Amino acid sequence: MSNEQIEYHTKDNSKLRRLLRERDMSDHGDRKELIARLERSTIDYNNLSVEQMNQMLKDRGLRMSQMGTKETKIARLRLNDKEDRDTGCIEDGGLYAQLSVYERVIGDLLEKQRIAMNDMTYSNLQPARILALIRKRYLSETGSTKVLIKRLQNYDRKTIAKDLKKIKNLHDSVKPKLESRLGHPINTAIEVLDHMSTSAEDYALVEEVRQRPSKPMCSYNWRDSHWADRTYQQLTEICTRRGMPGHGPKAAMLKWLDTGELDYEDLFITSLESLCKERGLPCKSTSKKDDLVKLLRENDEMEV
Repeated sequence: MSNEQIEYHTKDNSKLRRLLRERDMSDHGDRKELIARLERSTIDYNNLSVEQMNQMLKDRGLRMSQMGTKETKIARLRLNDKEDRDTGCIEDGGLYAQLSVYERVIGDLLEKQRIAMNDMTYSNLQPARILALIRKRYLSETGSTKVLIKRLQNYDRKTIAKDLKKIKNLHDSVKPKLESRLGHPINTAIEVLDHMSTSAEDYALVEEVRQRPSKPMCSYNWRDSHWADRTYQQLTEICTRRGMPGHGPKAAMLKWLDTGELDYEDLFITSLESLCKERGLPCKSTSKKDDLVKLLRENDEMEV
């Protein structure tokens, strides 16, 4: 992604530092230095491995980082690049959430306050109900019904004003703290809408991948095979007796029985690990299937 497509000046400090670390650049310095450093650099996700992009997606706090093709992962990273927030920063995310809740509550209380100024609800109640509300609030029961209604209204207005002051104080204590971390002023309402929009686009990318039909491990067409009516367990026993190298799904076993041929991609990853160990090839339990296949093929070429 070119620098022209990314606006760094609106990014949170944590996002600037994350982008620098992903480019193997220093994330030290003040905000101006971070921005200047990014504006002089570029990153081409096409040059990264799938594993590198999986880790980047995970570090950015994006769900299902392992899913999708390389093209899908690049699309998700580029989409996230445009977002000003560092979605992988738990501390910033917590403060964003607090501020958003406070602002929503303030809005609700202001609406209640507006309604309370001209509230006629109590006027429609029976005297017995009004008295019950007075007692529930531990207010004085003296006076006419009209006086009691006025007392309830004043109580409501004072309660709303008290709650509003409390929430505003909490809001005013969190906002400067968050802005100090971000390195710039924040309009929470706009930021939340942007974040929700980006999250929705990312969700759509992931759902598109999830809804695609999964590709079978072995694409061999075995419907007309002599062995097609055998159960998986029977095929496993037959293939083991005949010396099939490793284990795989039913299609892989039928392919080997019919043709005597088998590709490494047809086998389970546990079988690939066993083959590597038998040949003395270095492999880890965390190795990806593609890496094991590549390792075995390279070993085959060396033996030839």
